[in-house]
Amino acid sequence: MRTTAVFAPLVIASLAALALDISLRQEADRAIARGLDYLAQKQEADGSWHKHPAITGLATLAFLKAPGGLTPDYERRVEAGLKFILANVKPDGAIYGGAPLDPYPNYSTSICLMTLVAANRPEHADAIRKARSFLVQSQFDESEDVLKSDPRYGGIGYGRSERPDLSNTSFALEALHMAEQIQAIKASDTEQKLPRLHWEKALAFLARCQNLPSVNPNASLSADDRGGFYYAPTETRGPTTTNANNRVSFRSYGSMTYAGFKSLLYAGLKKDDPRTQAALGWIRKNWTFAENPGMGKEGHYYYLHAMAKALDAYGEATIVDDKGVAHDWREEMTRALLNFQKEGAFWVNEAGRWQESDPVLVTAYAVLALEIARGK
Repeated sequence: MRTTAVFAPLVIASLAALALDISLRQEADRAIARGLDYLAQKQEADGSWHKHPAITGLATLAFLKAPGGLTPDYERRVEAGLKFILANVKPDGAIYGGAPLDPYPNYSTSICLMTLVAANRPEHADAIRKARSFLVQSQFDESEDVLKSDPRYGGIGYGRSERPDLSNTSFALEALHMAEQIQAIKASDTEQKLPRLHWEKALAFLARCQNLPSVNPNASLSADDRGGFYYAPTETRGPTTTNANNRVSFRSYGSMTYAGFKSLLYAGLKKDDPRTQAALGWIRKNWTFAENPGMGKEGHYYYLHAMAKALDAYGEATIVDDKGVAHDWREEMTRALLNFQKEGAFWVNEAGRWQESDPVLVTAYAVLALEIARGK
């Protein structure tokens, strides 16, 4: 069983992460353990979950972040999952399985990169470095003859030739941010003069997905949408509205707003930046764990997973909603996820959009969200 980190200091969790009270923490630990036991039962002989690198990455990451560290059984699950991930590394550094199961190079590479970073082992340094390089080179910019005026500028899509969207961009930004915390990788990249992500270009893309007229000329003018985010500059997976002049606007919704909010933070914006504050304003007006606001039950667990990561990155223990009510988000999220867990120890969404009818994927989302909410 591994007991020590092998890279120089790796700081990913928020320094402001506060523990839950002892009783609720014990309940969370039991729910996490039950969820991990469910995932263990679903791991396939080749170490994968569904023979899918991204889903395998999420499940393996859930074991890596287990409270109390890796038990011998968890260690075996992690080793098998990592082996499967590494078996899917491509010559260009991408980590994905290919069609028909996994035709999404950037999405899978981002999640697998997060998992390799969390495992924090020197034998993975080359795979981490190459995966970082692949994602960096997937950002749309002048190197692909994409100009600043192009809606794709600064974003990252499912693949290098596919239009960018906020979901893929947010996963890539998070993975690259995590990798940059490994000092050995960062120093080596600098020494070798390897390319790094252009964070300012990423901010330009994020602006085109935020309903904030001061940064986005195509933003919805509705006060209900102000500050929130939607899927992509030229399309949305959520609701739209049409005004009297037949101008179609994309409505803000929860999962993309949290994806955008954490991306702004990873890109280095301060808490008092108008863009960050606008996103927080939408969050305060739409505070809920019961659904993905703006989408109902669709994408509910993606939403909770993104919410946990975003609020952890924000670093505040309490969020005050637009009615002045203070919310201990860690406690409220924990209680919600405990309530949503099924008798069979898994989580699943009654709304199947975005694969959330799959209890393996949803259980990985839920366990990761619980682990983040639990704190240290």
